[in-house]
Amino acid sequence: MGTGFAGRFHVECLRRVYGVEVELAGVTSLRAESRERFSREHGIPAFAGIEAMLDRIDLLDVCSPPYAHEKGILTAAAGGKGIICEKPLTGYFGPPGDESFRATALRRAKCSKG
Repeated sequence: MGTGFAGRFHVECLRRVYGVEVELAGVTSLRAESRERFSREHGIPAFAGIEAMLDRIDLLDVCSPPYAHEKGILTAAAGGKGIICEKPLTGYFGPPGDESFRATALRRAKCSKG
């Protein structure tokens, strides 16, 4: 998820992983022109959103700006997918004092922040 600098960097790194088969099953971005261009340049199928590619992935690599994280992360977590999040998850974790928002998202996610 994400087609900017971080997305390009992650594609290059994932293609160099040794000892484990890594298939780049899809890419999505909020902007159609960005995801289509990225798809052509890197030979990765483009999808209109996380929901459209959820059945094809085991793990979501989030490389988008923080404002675009929440929906993708929660969708992937609800689908039982692993998640790698390049940047801070988000600046919002629910109402002050209400830990249920964060606890639910984190309980569902296998989350790695790098």
